Amino acid sequence: MWPTNVARPSPGSSRPRSSAHSAIPGRLGDLGALHPAWQGWTLEPSGDLVSLNGYRFQPDRLAKWPIICEQARFW
Repeated sequence: MWPTNVARPSPGSSRPRSSAHSAIPGRLGDLGALHPAWQGWTLEPSGDLVSLNGYRFQPDRLAKWPIICEQARFW
């Protein structure tokens, strides 16, 4: 698909947000509303993702995860 074929909003109008993006701000807490696989996981106002057993994932640490996995693969 060529970039010129992509529909763009006209100037001054806002683009509709995806259902995931529109659900998150109003649903800080249970992520099960997005998908059943996330049942019991929570998203806190600080941005922390909290697992079923209470383990906290901070956004800055999640960004490092692909690097850690790559290093482990070569160990």
